[in-house]
Amino acid sequence: MATFTYRIQGPHDPATGTFGSGAVSVFTGEAVQVGGGSSEYERLRAAGVVDEKAVVLLFTPSTYAEGSLPPIGSTIEWGPDTLTLATYLKIVAPDAVPIVARLGCSR
Repeated sequence: MATFTYRIQGPHDPATGTFGSGAVSVFTGEAVQVGGGSSEYERLRAAGVVDEKAVVLLFTPSTYAEGSLPPIGSTIEWGPDTLTLATYLKIVAPDAVPIVARLGCSR
């Protein structure tokens, strides 16, 4: 089981300089780390990810539904690292519903 977490920061209170409670969304599925092609690494570089920190995951969401892929900026614990989703590299989505995606992440 692979779990991506997406955190939305709560509203800022300028009087106190603090933020209110935000929201957390969780996206589950199965993932495996795969090698990326040269065009994928070019897209990761364009997203600001240096080669040494680039990781490509093949991800299948647990649910068959629109919005089942984690948003850009989501994080996942992957071995000893925390990865951040930087870009979608390829999405397979029959009927516009994602069933598998190659996700470009940064360590």
